[in-house]
Amino acid sequence: MKALITRGIPGAGKTTYVEQLPGSKIICSADIAHITKGVYKFDPTKKEKAHADCFDRWMISLLNYRGTPAKYWDWLICDNTNLTAWEVARYWETAKWAGIEPQIIRIEIEPFKAVARNQHSVPVSRVLDMYTTLRSERLPPHFKETVILADSFSLKE
Repeated sequence: MKALITRGIPGAGKTTYVEQLPGSKIICSADIAHITKGVYKFDPTKKEKAHADCFDRWMISLLNYRGTPAKYWDWLICDNTNLTAWEVARYWETAKWAGIEPQIIRIEIEPFKAVARNQHSVPVSRVLDMYTTLRSERLPPHFKETVILADSFSLKE
């Protein structure tokens, strides 16, 4: 199994990117808590629990993998913004604990282009703040981050 941690602002194409990966997947995303009857509607009162549930799903998947690695999924994916090193670190460290070398993919996009297509109704000012954080945050070198331009893979419009 491969472990993948995505990073990027809302509208960058993180979910589209992971959906296009070949093979079977477990996708851990805080967005799941904000979907009701197939419709995404961000509820700020659910944010903390959404991220806790996402990490719980990640950990349960890793624990199950350690017990039966031959019968497991091709991918375990954390599909969140993961703007800061501390947000990435717990996913990175727990994957390493499970014996998996995690990959980090940061999807870069011009922020106003991301705002135009983000499906989360994130205000422009917040996307710009998130972009600034993402661009200024430095991960430890051993995290081995790969940067992909959003326009380098096909996106849903």
